[in-house]
Amino acid sequence: MLDRPARIADCTLAELRELVVGHDERGVPQTIATPAELLQLVAGRATILFDLKIPPDEAAGLLTLLRAMDAESGAIIGVRSVAALGAIKEAAPQLVTLAFGRTLEEVRALVDVGADIARLWSPWVDDAALPWARHLDRPVWVMCGSPTRGGVGETTVETLLDYRRRSIDAVILNDPRLALTANAQR
Repeated sequence: MLDRPARIADCTLAELRELVVGHDERGVPQTIATPAELLQLVAGRATILFDLKIPPDEAAGLLTLLRAMDAESGAIIGVRSVAALGAIKEAAPQLVTLAFGRTLEEVRALVDVGADIARLWSPWVDDAALPWARHLDRPVWVMCGSPTRGGVGETTVETLLDYRRRSIDAVILNDPRLALTANAQR
């Protein structure tokens, strides 16, 4: 990245904006969109999941942007702590939140205090976790792959079909073509 090894967290916004992540059908370079550009691009056509990896007190900028663009109904906020969830719900109770806990216990804690969607990792989709998840009276999403074994976002069509049989509401994955293939097998 940027002709040198770098973590995204170590890059400035200007450096990130220079990255070419692909080209459109006309060969025009595509760069990373800002949140405002992304919201404008998908307005009324898609919902955006924001993975909140900043301290809760720094989320005000995102909330201000969502309000200014009248985009609160088109956003889901992924939270990783009870403190972050509390801050979001206090500032904007109408926003949909997703429990991005690092462990199943963290997800349970986030759901217990009001997260709107429970997110499980693929290895957690088993006969122990699913009965708990089914009784939540809220959507259950699966993040494909494993946070510790690599392969974050990786899956197979067979696994997606299994999630459908298990009544998983949504999946987060890297390759949308797999989801299209699974959906064609209805």
